[in-house]
Amino acid sequence: MNLDPDWVSINMGSVICLECSGVHRSLGVQVSKVRSLNLDSWEEPLLSSIATIGNKIVNSFWESKVQDEDVMKEKSDRQAFIKFKYVDRVFIDVDALKSSLDTESLEEAAFKALQNDDIVTLLKISAIGTKLKDIRNKQGQSLLHLACSQKGTSTSLVEFLIQNGVKYLEKDPVSGKTPLELCQKSKNDEIAALLNSK
Repeated sequence: MNLDPDWVSINMGSVICLECSGVHRSLGVQVSKVRSLNLDSWEEPLLSSIATIGNKIVNSFWESKVQDEDVMKEKSDRQAFIKFKYVDRVFIDVDALKSSLDTESLEEAAFKALQNDDIVTLLKISAIGTKLKDIRNKQGQSLLHLACSQKGTSTSLVEFLIQNGVKYLEKDPVSGKTPLELCQKSKNDEIAALLNSK
């Protein structure tokens, strides 16, 4: 295990070593988006999102069923382990994660997490296998539309949603406005600035 990681999976919120970063990159950006801590530029919302999550939280559910601590001794084992972990999700205890959400449905848990500015719960929902971009309320609004329309949403939560595939240019089916326009209407200036930088 490398105790001096210098890469980050920005959509998962965990730091990784150089060797693991190569494997993460090979999975594709739909699974893991990798950046260098030293070579890439970093904006505050992204740093805050990563700091909110961290490896301990990520591994508490992505590796909840891991039995063998020496599974990554060889590079080929590392590749298999990372694929099993993030693509096949074989080390996740889905039932335990679902019960930890304490709601009737994953959608309900996502809406509650949005109201509470709770990135960790949104990551749990994603780990279970639900794509955050596909979660909609009854009117068809995405999590980002709702986040931009309410007060109290952090820029780090909005950044997390974007890094996990929620479309930031999609028009709200109710108002016809983009997330940026919804932020401007609701005076969410920090989130508007973040969206404007994309």
